[in-house]
Amino acid sequence: MTTATFDTHRFIKKMTAEQFTEKQAETIVEAIREANGVEREISPLKHDTERFRSEMKTDFATLEHTMQADLKDVKSDLLKLAEMNKKDLELTKREIIISVGGMVFALAGFIKFFVH
Repeated sequence: MTTATFDTHRFIKKMTAEQFTEKQAETIVEAIREANGVEREISPLKHDTERFRSEMKTDFATLEHTMQADLKDVKSDLLKLAEMNKKDLELTKREIIISVGGMVFALAGFIKFFVH
């Protein structure tokens, strides 16, 4: 930040030449000094804000990358589970068919035994 020199004595002389009282001119000088002080206080805050913004941008990019990787893992896990469920369903179907077939065979034997 560049600092400009402010000649307060010269400023007060100019203001009094323009019909300001010395007290009014001094009050204006004081207001200018305070405004310059506030600007000096704000400048580091602006720098901190920019640094924070940059850090947040980096953090969000990292978070996005991590979440995309996690999402890829979740999708992979879901596909594996779906395949396992499909195999379990096929196995269950076979077991039901075998059980029903066994019952039909037993029922046929039972009927044969009592009908003859």
